[in-house]
Amino acid sequence: MRLHEAALRAGRTTVSSTPLSQHVAALPAPAVGALIQEAWTTALEGLRATLHVDPSAARSMLLRATTQELGPTREAVIDTVAQRADLSVKQATETYAVAEEYEANPRSIWSYVQGLTHVSQRRPWQDGRFALDRAAGRLLTLVLPKHSRSVQHRGHTVFANWSVRNMYTSFGPP
Repeated sequence: MRLHEAALRAGRTTVSSTPLSQHVAALPAPAVGALIQEAWTTALEGLRATLHVDPSAARSMLLRATTQELGPTREAVIDTVAQRADLSVKQATETYAVAEEYEANPRSIWSYVQGLTHVSQRRPWQDGRFALDRAAGRLLTLVLPKHSRSVQHRGHTVFANWSVRNMYTSFGPP
């Protein structure tokens, strides 16, 4: 649909009307170049905003995530996660078992989030992975400053929608 709009903006009104190709438009090279330029400009602005963020906020969040525990016992962690991250008790128990297997302290927020990531990667369908990754993000918001669940930097929201994998690859493990 966007190509069709670009064709009309470029003054090109010839669009095929056959059923199989009704959304195909012939675009002059400058129109395609403008679309590519616009997409790259938008992507580079987002990248520039991400690169200019002070990493000390993320480091302190990671430190809190590795030291703060979700509960003193296995049962307390599972209950807390089931309530706060909107997971079933079965999913919370499976995640705790995985965190126990791979992490030093499965009760810490960071270790439990890593367990959620492992469980997420085992899911065959995207919607299941997405739900678990969102739950991990909700758990990470527990270590953000109380007054703000996101960090603003030069007009951009930094932490509000971060995925766990994105944060891990950006700043490395704690």
